[in-house]
Amino acid sequence: MIFKRLFPLLLFLFALLVEASGVKFLRRPLSFVPAEQVLVLPRDQQNIIFDIMAVDQFLAPSPCVLKESDCRSLRKLIRRSDIAATSAVSGVSPQEYFLLTGQALRYDSIENAYFRTLPGIIRNDSLPMNVRHDAAQRFLNTIGNIAATDGKSTVYVMLYENATVNIPLKDCRLSLDIISEFPDGPMVKLRVGGLPDGQIPFTLRLRLQHPDGPLPTFHINGRPIPTPIVEDGFLVINRKWRNNEEIFFYTEPVVPL
Repeated sequence: MIFKRLFPLLLFLFALLVEASGVKFLRRPLSFVPAEQVLVLPRDQQNIIFDIMAVDQFLAPSPCVLKESDCRSLRKLIRRSDIAATSAVSGVSPQEYFLLTGQALRYDSIENAYFRTLPGIIRNDSLPMNVRHDAAQRFLNTIGNIAATDGKSTVYVMLYENATVNIPLKDCRLSLDIISEFPDGPMVKLRVGGLPDGQIPFTLRLRLQHPDGPLPTFHINGRPIPTPIVEDGFLVINRKWRNNEEIFFYTEPVVPL
């Protein structure tokens, strides 16, 4: 009986603690898409997985997955850090921070360090095999970071790589094609597919690579979004979707010729 009376007070104190820390945690952590559901094609259109298998055909991804015990300890570290959300948290990786908070802390470093650098190391026959092996393992571990989901009706697009991603949602399995010029050019296009017939409601959250800069003009099916919604460094698109609908934008401002 006493516990029932104290429980609402404990919840209230917990909420105050979270608010004071400056970080809002999600009720349940997000999940990255399994690596086997992602096909990555670098700009040369050569499947990087073939190069990884040439290094070691027995390599398998070891993705970032949070257990409940992990969540408790990581939340404590984040609360104790008492820093701005744009800074690194000692002992907490950018992936772990994102899965707990839905905020894309330091994700540019992941895109540059992993998807820009590792393929060249993996394919470089002049490098020692242990170096290529380590690069291949790290790349496999990071493939699923391209997208994440709450498992219900929200998809987070984190990295703009040429890829096809199959994403399980509550009512369907979404297929998302990402076509990107990045880093050589600013154009990004996302195409929705794999949906049942009719209009399927779900939310896309697209990571802004420059959240403090001017907002790019986003288009859906060739028409600009009139009133874009931005939350926690993401453009949020909540609507009903059909197959083959497209989102188009430039990651950088484009000066007309």
